[in-house]
Amino acid sequence: MLSLDKRNKYNIKTTAFTVVLFYLIQAKGFVSVFFVSAKSGDFAQLW
Repeated sequence: MLSLDKRNKYNIKTTAFTVVLFYLIQAKGFVSVFFVSAKSGDFAQLW
């Protein structure tokens, strides 16, 4: 029972890490798109 609990905790940590990594990659992509758009002048009115 203890080993199963450890495995579950490990799986939760791995899943959380994967989700965080996924969101970081998404955020980086969003920031890149935002800066490219800003350089194009699409977001000029926001500044």
